[in-house]
Amino acid sequence: MPEMPGNQLATHVRAVRPGVAVLYMPGYARTILDSQDALEPGAEFLERPFAQTTLLRRVRQALDTAGEPAAPRSAGR
Repeated sequence: MPEMPGNQLATHVRAVRPGVAVLYMPGYARTILDSQDALEPGAEFLERPFAQTTLLRRVRQALDTAGEPAAPRSAGR
């Protein structure tokens, strides 16, 4: 994003709307983001490329769990 990183935007949005669903779709591999602590623990992350059905399933999952405490990250997500 040109104005600010996605995690910073998510922080600003959650300050206004606590519990809002956030699904990250960065252009970087998760291993790079993890090594830089760019995402909060338990962040919903969708690595590219992905199928339309995967996107729909993950959006539904993020909406269904919005506002719940973050789950620990798993390598298979």
